[in-house]
Amino acid sequence: MRKLLLIAFLLQSVFAFSQPYGNEWVNASQPHFKFNIHQEGVYRISYQVLSDALAAQGLNLNSIDPRNIQIFARGEEQYLYVGGEADGNFDTNDFIEFYARKNDGVLDTEVYFDNPLNNANPYHSLINDTIRYFLTWNNSIANARMTLESDVNFTGYTQSSYILRDEIDELHDTYFTGQNYVVTGSPSPIYSGGEGFYGYYFDAGWTDSFWNLGTVFRDASGPDAEVEIGIVGASFDDKNLHIQGPSISFDTVMEKYNGYRFNFNVPTASLGVNASNFTFSMNNPVTNGSYRAIVGFVRVRYPQTPNVGNGQTAKFIVDDNPNYPSQAKSYVQLAGYTQGTPRLYDLTNHKRISVGGSPGSYRFLIPDNGSLKHCYLTNESGIASNAISVLTPAGSNGSVFFTDFDALDANTDYFAIGNASMFAEVQQYAAYRNVSGYNAIAIDADELYNQFGWGINKHPLAIRKFANWALGNLTAPSHIFLIGKSVSSLSARNNPALFAEIMVPSFGHPPSDNMLTSYLGTGTYLEETGIPVGRLAAKSGDDVTEYLDKIMEYEALPNNLWMKRILHFSGGGTQNEVAQIRSFMDSYKTIIEDTLYGASVQTFQKTSSEPFQITQVDSITDLVETGVQLINFFGHGSAVGFDVSIDHPSLFNNQNGKYPFMMANSCFAGDIHQPSSVPTSISENWVLEPQGGALGFLATIGPGSRFYLNSYCTNFYHSVSHLEYYNTIGWQIKKAIRENAQPFNDITKLHNLEYTLHGDPALNITNREKPDLMVNQPAIWFEPEEITTEMADFEMFVKITNLGAAFTDSFVVEITRQLPTGQIDTTISIIHPPVYYLDTMSVFIPIDLIDGLGINTICISLDNTQIIDELSEVNNDVCIDVNVLSPDIVPIWPYKFAVIPDQGPTLKCSTGSPFAPEKTYRIELDTTDLFNSPLMQFTTITQGGGVVNWTPGLLQNMPDSTVYFWRASVDSATYGFYKWRETSFQYIVDKYGWGQAHYFQYKEDDHINMVYNRPELDWDFVQTMKQFKINNFGNPTTLAEAEAINFFIDNGREEYLGCTGGNVFTPQLLTAVMDGCTLKPWETPGNDPETGEFIPGGGAQGQLEPCRTRPEKWYQWAATSGTSMNNMVTFLGNTVPDSSYIGIATWLNVNLAGLPANVLQVFHDLGATAIDTLSGVPYAFFAQKGNPASAIEVFGTDINDYISLTADMTGCWNNGTITSKYIGPTSQWNSLHVRSHPKENPTLDSIGINVIGVRPSGVEEVVMTGINGNSTDILDLYNSIDAAEFPRLKLNAYCSDDSSASTPPQMDRWQVLFDGVPEAALNPHIGYHFESDTINDGELLKFTVAIENISDFDMDSLLVHYWIQDGQGNRNYIPYPRQAPLLAGDILLDTVITDPLDFLGGNVFWVEVNPRRPDQTSGYDQLEQYHFNNLANVQFSVSGDDVNPIMDVTFDGIHILDGDIVSAKPFIVIELDDESQFRLLNDTADFQVFLKQPESEVLQRVWFEGFTNMQFYPGEEPTNKARIEWPAEFAADGVYELWVQGHDKSNNASGDQYYRISFEVINEATISNVLNYPNPFSTSTHFVFTITGSEQPDYFKIQVMTITGKVVREITMDELGHMNIGRNVTQYAWDGKDTYGDQLANGVYLYRMVAKLDGAYIEHRDSGADRWIESGFGKMMLIR
Repeated sequence: MRKLLLIAFLLQSVFAFSQPYGNEWVNASQPHFKFNIHQEGVYRISYQVLSDALAAQGLNLNSIDPRNIQIFARGEEQYLYVGGEADGNFDTNDFIEFYARKNDGVLDTEVYFDNPLNNANPYHSLINDTIRYFLTWNNSIANARMTLESDVNFTGYTQSSYILRDEIDELHDTYFTGQNYVVTGSPSPIYSGGEGFYGYYFDAGWTDSFWNLGTVFRDASGPDAEVEIGIVGASFDDKNLHIQGPSISFDTVMEKYNGYRFNFNVPTASLGVNASNFTFSMNNPVTNGSYRAIVGFVRVRYPQTPNVGNGQTAKFIVDDNPNYPSQAKSYVQLAGYTQGTPRLYDLTNHKRISVGGSPGSYRFLIPDNGSLKHCYLTNESGIASNAISVLTPAGSNGSVFFTDFDALDANTDYFAIGNASMFAEVQQYAAYRNVSGYNAIAIDADELYNQFGWGINKHPLAIRKFANWALGNLTAPSHIFLIGKSVSSLSARNNPALFAEIMVPSFGHPPSDNMLTSYLGTGTYLEETGIPVGRLAAKSGDDVTEYLDKIMEYEALPNNLWMKRILHFSGGGTQNEVAQIRSFMDSYKTIIEDTLYGASVQTFQKTSSEPFQITQVDSITDLVETGVQLINFFGHGSAVGFDVSIDHPSLFNNQNGKYPFMMANSCFAGDIHQPSSVPTSISENWVLEPQGGALGFLATIGPGSRFYLNSYCTNFYHSVSHLEYYNTIGWQIKKAIRENAQPFNDITKLHNLEYTLHGDPALNITNREKPDLMVNQPAIWFEPEEITTEMADFEMFVKITNLGAAFTDSFVVEITRQLPTGQIDTTISIIHPPVYYLDTMSVFIPIDLIDGLGINTICISLDNTQIIDELSEVNNDVCIDVNVLSPDIVPIWPYKFAVIPDQGPTLKCSTGSPFAPEKTYRIELDTTDLFNSPLMQFTTITQGGGVVNWTPGLLQNMPDSTVYFWRASVDSATYGFYKWRETSFQYIVDKYGWGQAHYFQYKEDDHINMVYNRPELDWDFVQTMKQFKINNFGNPTTLAEAEAINFFIDNGREEYLGCTGGNVFTPQLLTAVMDGCTLKPWETPGNDPETGEFIPGGGAQGQLEPCRTRPEKWYQWAATSGTSMNNMVTFLGNTVPDSSYIGIATWLNVNLAGLPANVLQVFHDLGATAIDTLSGVPYAFFAQKGNPASAIEVFGTDINDYISLTADMTGCWNNGTITSKYIGPTSQWNSLHVRSHPKENPTLDSIGINVIGVRPSGVEEVVMTGINGNSTDILDLYNSIDAAEFPRLKLNAYCSDDSSASTPPQMDRWQVLFDGVPEAALNPHIGYHFESDTINDGELLKFTVAIENISDFDMDSLLVHYWIQDGQGNRNYIPYPRQAPLLAGDILLDTVITDPLDFLGGNVFWVEVNPRRPDQTSGYDQLEQYHFNNLANVQFSVSGDDVNPIMDVTFDGIHILDGDIVSAKPFIVIELDDESQFRLLNDTADFQVFLKQPESEVLQRVWFEGFTNMQFYPGEEPTNKARIEWPAEFAADGVYELWVQGHDKSNNASGDQYYRISFEVINEATISNVLNYPNPFSTSTHFVFTITGSEQPDYFKIQVMTITGKVVREITMDELGHMNIGRNVTQYAWDGKDTYGDQLANGVYLYRMVAKLDGAYIEHRDSGADRWIESGFGKMMLIR
């Protein structure tokens, strides 16, 4: 009777989690050597092998006690027999002997997480048959050793009647993938039931038999045999399993794909004499695959008579002799084994057993130990003495020492794991990560296999166990970067070449890098990765170095707007699918644009249901090359492409760090685990492209369902956009998986595990933690483009960019405008809403009609109040110049307020626009700005734009020091009135500079607290008025109520709150004092709140001790303190001067009527009348001391009342300033002269002159102070002021009068003399040429304009800039060398010629004389007074080419028809012909060539040189015809499809659609039957036939004969003309004549074709012509 010991058990916990890390056996302080074992047996390591291995590492075997030696395998110390170790020396004849076995599937059990029984075949490894053993040594002499059992005295022992033998039957020739999910048709990367290497499956209606399970020499009298069966489900439905075997008839239910172990005890007698049969079947209805299972193994342990046969080795088990339990040893006598010098090992008790007896009857004694003893029998010649010939270092990178991972810094967080062949590059990568914010380590993957993976080469479990170790032992491991190519373990398992391609393995089938860390760690959720993992599929060290270069280049970049740009490519199959995928993509767009990312998304959508669509490559080339951060595909695809495709990465010039991160939501796009024999995946193409391509690629390795792809992608976008914003891509993927994971949803799990990151998981594409507002010059433009003084204002547009994280707060934009004079006259503040990505604001800027002509500098400052916490503030400010033109005329020489040295100057004006049309101008000159004196002269001049000159007679004999006023305007006929521009100058003999010496010249100066009183021709001080307001609340109980007690001056709060430390609850009188003239409040002593500097203020005056350290603006007196009240009386009565303003408020409940009499008297003196009657109510008082009539009292009727007092204060000014306009520029300051006089005598007037230096940037700085303004002459001004540092000056006069008259000093003159500077001006009036404002594409542009030095001073070598401003506002400079010096009065007249290539449409041609150099941030190349007349532009347009080029495609010189047969090696020529003679077709980018292989729906791009043998020949003048020559080779038979498109340089396509042609290739050389056409014929007939293959026949003829068989004509190849592979219609036409030229008679004739290639007849090809051919002969009819 059978006995069922165990039916099955199912372990539902995650099995692998309870396993040890695997490296517990390692002692990193000991050297380790490794060697391979791939076959079971006994091995020896000789002295020589061990000595050589140690010597190669600088170690000496003679220094090692052999008793210290250890060998480890499978994480355990192995028992050794070391011959000769007893003497403590390893002698030359000594050896190490040990039993070893190859790798099996035991470790693989740990990869079956759900149920270890799912590994139904533990006898065969999923990865590798070879295992490494490790030799080391320590200081112990008590290591694991085999003991020698030498007892061969068999006396007294009874022989055991049987031994036990394990007979195992297992098959592993087929890999089963386990459960395939219906949605995707693919298995999970998690090893599941039904997955592994097995023999074959059985189904309902089948019987699976294990026929030849040997049970030879069975001992029927022995104990029961044990049967163990491993079986696993291979279909989803539950199955009714039936097992039939010796004394076994067993039925059970198998659930789904679960694995089971069944154990039976059966009578040994029921086993077959030589073999036993086991059968397996299903008691289920017969269906197509619904009830399948697989037998993994059958093991029978049975007693057999002690006969092991005569093999080299034998394995058996010895039981303690049950019949003689008193015996201490089991005595076994073996039959059948005849090998000489046997060696027997008790593997259970680690003994080397001596064997006695003779061949065929060997005997031995094995000590009993109460358990079964597994024995291994071999012989001396069977011991592998030479199998181990080399020992190699087991550590990393050739070291004999393992890395001591337990000694790692606990903060190690980044692991670069790579192959030894590229380990130097892996170390370089880790070194970079060490300096980029991580604590990184480089790890040789081989060492992980050794330490954590039992020495099983390329077992992924080693990496997984290491990751688990890191999570359990380090503080925060954050990233694992696998550096090296992976190939699917299934493909490589039995293929050594593919196995060698594996640099770093992946996990499972299909391979999943995520599975290397998924489910690990204490915080993970479902399939979330324990440590984010990524891979670089590098095949060489160069791949690693090139990728590192890209990473370093990218991570060194500053934030840029392209880092927030995203491209979406939306595909699909059917129209409904296309629409649905577009809706997915639109939802991602919403997520990533409206969150922290603040992206800008551009979507390219598939527009047809064709299985493959090529995007407008030209449309996205600029986007990719200018930079995009993320490219996302969604649609159908494969490992090599998508249904919406873009070019190969090598064709994009996106260098300089502009490498995107790519995501593909499609099938197989992420499969980077294919061998080299398979076309390189699109992921590898992009990531491994040197100096281009992408930094990372995220996609699935297997088939995907769009609904599940959408779910994953949605969570990824949420993770990137806000959940894990600012984190690395690895952690963003980890978060996406966590959010996407759903319990019990296997398809979601499948997608989570199969999305593969190709790239560094530490890559950060959202490294913008904070916002980063930016504005720059290209982001600013104006409307209209031409701004003139005829406008009241113009509109400025500003693109405000946020390079960083999005934010939700508004911020201030401040705009200032600096006039050409240097004066800042406009400040605009705008509250702008938050900017996520980019926003455009507009503002109107007023035009200054007087000083605004020329270059206005507009400065924009973002968030200057620093409300937004930003990454950087340096890019928040920008200034831009705008040229304000004028239709008017501007006086320019002599300069405004000039002091000139010579008689008879010529007055010179520039027109506001150098290219102004002809107008009449009026110029007037006088000695008064009223232009009404008898001396007044004028002239009118009519001319076009440029310089207008007038030499008036009045200036020919000028009295010394006379001031002249002159003005110019367009004649009044233009506007109906004059638009005067006025200026003035002074003549002083031999002096040059600047001066104001006439009262009328001061009218444009800036006056502060002073009045320019023109009717009185003098200056006065101003008066001012301000409003004072005091608020009071009688009973404050909250901070807000307390802060409501305050006072204001002109709506500005000056002070608030009674703050007196410990006296805060003391009733007080709060007193504010304002200066009678300045109206500024007095301050108490305190520290400046910004600098911390002590400010004495107005003294403490005995007030209460304040609680604030800053100066306070009211004094605080305790109403209940006599001392404090006396101090207040002294302060108000004696300290505060008359005319001062005083404001007083009560704090808390003050008994006003009960105040001391001296206090009430002070109030009465100030004008108070009601204070004596008040108590317990809020009170406010105001008065000007010395003016009781000004007193105001306001009070409440209840302690809880709120009161407010408002009064006006009039100030008196006794000081003020006059500030001049800009003086200069100059290269040297010479002297300063000032004169003034008092208005009254005697006088207390004073005047001090300050000199303000103006730097080239416009920044002003006081450089000289305290100069006596009454009368001063400084003759060496150059010693005090460096003109290089301060090329311009301003003068400031500080005027004061301490008398009651309060009259300022009166200016007479102030003058600064200096060296003059030149003045260049565009003067088209002298010379100008611009050929046409419309140019045809390819024509040259020619421009000429005169440049004149209109001054009396020479210019240095002249710099002139010419440029074309294109339609996008970009400046495209034209090379133009610096010219010779332009001397006073000289003219430069030069012609600039340029080719406006690439400037189609509207453009502007600019010229600027004396521009700002690139190294300058302000000013210009040389000093000048004016710049408006140096700058001009003309508009022009370039007419583009709108004619489409013509495409022509031939195969072997033939225009084929769709579906034609062509040669397997056709010579394909593609020509593009363009009519343009100027824009030559000279770039391969002008063409796109795609090919669809037979039986494929994927179009693949065909590349030029470097990818295929396709050659490009550019177009040349004058024909401009470009050509591609492609000697193609098509190895596979079938129908191909060629797609071709071309563009000319104007982007005109060769057609609205791609040129498409299908053609058939048949590699076998065949020929169809020949038909003639027409048939019947009268004059001539042609021959039609089809040839296949790649070569034309070398022998071909057509024979024509009579119906009796007589040959009348043979037509040869030479006559027939050119033949091609494919369809042939001969050029030759037979005329019905015989060989001799005689006309044949009417009638029926026979013909046949004979064709040979390489001497052999060409095979016949079946075709439709066969029905007209009989026995190889065709018929033709000749009718005349």
